Parts: sequence; structure tokens; C-alpha cells
Amino acid sequence: MTKPAMLQINTAGAWRNVCEFDVADGPAMSHVMEAGATLAAYGLNSPKVRIVQMVGGYANPLLRYDRKSGWRPVRTHADAEDAEA
Repeated sequence: MTKPAMLQINTAGAWRNVCEFDVADGPAMSHVMEAGATLAAYGLNSPKVRIVQMVGGYANPLLRYDRKSGWRPVRTHADAEDAEA
């Protein structure tokens, strides 16, 4: 993997890993984003979905998904906090 990333889902207060993939692989990224959007759209209790890269043992959020605006880049710490609220 060139640039490993992780699709994560939060259904009940804790982020869980769904799958690891290469964020530099365009087709893989597209399929993972589609899968994440499907989970968010059809999961009960409005699960939160995000794509992160692990940096020094911590999840660095890259993108988050919400039903209103779809996938959005996480630019600030406040964006990441919104995704977790």
C-alpha cells in the first residue's frame, strides 16, 4: 500500500475500523467511499462514517460523510469534532 487509510464507522459512541485500503488507488477510494455512503444512508440510528489515516497511533480524519452534504474534507479540528458529536 502506498498510502494506507481506514474506513471507520461510529454506531454507538466508538469508532470501529471497517477496512484498510490504499487512498492513492483511485478505484479503491471510489468503492470505499461508495460503501461508506451506503452504510451511513441505510444504517439504523444514523451511523457516522469517516476515512482516516493513522499517524503516530492516532486517527487523523481526512474525510467525513453526512447525509446532507455527502463526503467532505476535514480541514480543522472543529470539523473532526463535528463528525464525532
